[in-house]
This record gives sequence, C-alpha cells and structure tokens, in this order.
Amino acid sequence: QATIPILRSITILYILIGLGFFGRRRSLLPHDAGKSFNSFIYYFALPALFFVNISKLDLPSIQPVLIIGSIGPILLVVLLLTILRPLKLLCKDHYVLLNLSVAFSSSAFFGVPFFEEAMGEKGLSLAIITSSFLAPTGILLSLIFFEFATHRERGWGFLGKVFLSPLIISIASGFLCSAFSIRIPFVMEAGNFLGKTALGLAVFSLGMFIHDNLSWEIVHKGLKFTLFRVLTLPAATFLILLVFSPLPSDLRMFLFLQSGIPAAISLAVFSQRYQYKIPEVSGIVIMSSLLGFVTLNALALVNKLFW
Repeated sequence: QATIPILRSITILYILIGLGFFGRRRSLLPHDAGKSFNSFIYYFALPALFFVNISKLDLPSIQPVLIIGSIGPILLVVLLLTILRPLKLLCKDHYVLLNLSVAFSSSAFFGVPFFEEAMGEKGLSLAIITSSFLAPTGILLSLIFFEFATHRERGWGFLGKVFLSPLIISIASGFLCSAFSIRIPFVMEAGNFLGKTALGLAVFSLGMFIHDNLSWEIVHKGLKFTLFRVLTLPAATFLILLVFSPLPSDLRMFLFLQSGIPAAISLAVFSQRYQYKIPEVSGIVIMSSLLGFVTLNALALVNKLFW
C-alpha cells in the first residue's frame, strides 16, 4: 500500500507531461511558448514558492541526514569517476558526460510537485529543503565540468550571474527570514498565490521541452548516460542510507526516491551555451524524464522490499 501514493503521484505528473507534449504536437501552443512558461516559472513562480516555504522553516530542526543523503550520493559517484579517470578507463568526454548525468537533478521543477502529491505537506517541506542546496550544488558541479570539457575560461562570470538568479536569491532570502523570524503577512500571501502556479506548470512545460527536442539521435546518444544515472545514484544513496540506518521510514523513502528524480532541464541550457555535446546532454534530460515513471516506481518497490 505504501507504493500506491507514489504510483498515483507519478501518474498525475506524467499526465501533465503528456498534455504539454500534446499541446505542442497539435500546435495548440506556439514553438516559443515553452521559453515563456519557463521564464515565468524561473523568475516568478518558483522563487515565490521557495521563499514562502523556506521562510517558514525551523532551521535548527533540519536534520543533517537530509543534506548528506541528498548531496552525498552525487559526490560519491563523482569521486568514483574521478578515481577511474587517471586509470585511462574513461575518455575525457565520457568522464564529463557521466558526471553531468548525475550532477544536476530537477529537484525543483519535477521533485517538488512529485513529493507534494506523493507525501503531502511533509513531502513538500522536505523537497523544498533539499532543493535549496541541491540546486546550487548542481549548478556549480555542472559548470565546473562544462568548463573542464571546453576550457572556455569564461564560465565563472556566468556562474556569478547564475548564482544571482531569482531562484538562488529567493532561497537565500527565505533562510534569512527564517533565521530572524521575519514574517510579512501580505508578502507571504502574495507569494503563496504565485507559488501555487509553479508546480503544475513546471511539469507541463517539461512535456513541451520533450516534444521540441526529442529525436532518435538524442535517444541513441543519451540513453547510456541516462542508464548510468538511474543505476548509480540510487545505489550510492542506498549505501549512504545504510550508514545512517535506522531512519524514520518516511525520511528514508524520501531520500531514496529523490535519487530517481530526472536530470534538470538547465543541463540542456548550459550545454547549448557551451556548445558541448548538445544531443548527448539533451538526451540525458529527456531520457531520464521519460524513464522516470519506471525508475521511481522501481525505487518505491525496492524501498518496500529492503526496508
């Protein structure tokens, strides 16, 4: 029975993805609609959602396992790949692409609505907390590997601009308000109204992105890196959870399922900026999103069997 809410949540999200795909397929939405939707989500809706929810947090009550169980698996896989690199077991491009496949998850666009539907207010709160440090970590790691791959030597200025984005500023502002117990009721209420639009629209726009970028070339070039992601991140998370065992069942399930969240669309945006392996990186985003239905259900079943 514990897997039923997970299946329901995934099904709802993939209905929204399908509607976004259908809207573009039937030309009900123009080609540039996805860009407009994503701009609204990125600059207004998600920052409002994060600011309101983070400012309500009781910071001392945040458990360290949330941070370690979220970032730890990513760093563990990156460390393993970095050890293998000097052994000449991986060429440079494969080393970079495998790292990119695990570096940046769609914890905000996909993870937040998924966990809210699957676990209610508790899931939403946990997803907001982990996204608040997974997003900056994913951005930093991604840009490091794109810089390493291309040697553009101009990405640090770009990094500064990204970290001054509305989403990152809203996260920092939310933590500041939480720390000093700053609550302005009409600001919080306006943020609530705006933030509620983020969740469904973010998933809907993912369907539009898949339609506009899906091709056999992308499927072929991105599949092996996607399979690496969907196997190694849950495995690394499983090992870390064993170290912290025992954990409350809902927290353990959250962290384990989080490892199956698809890669972030921002990866494809970064790859276009750097003009680096665009089909492969777009393939990672699209294939991890398409396989997410199977991956998340499989992780829910594994969680039930092993714990």
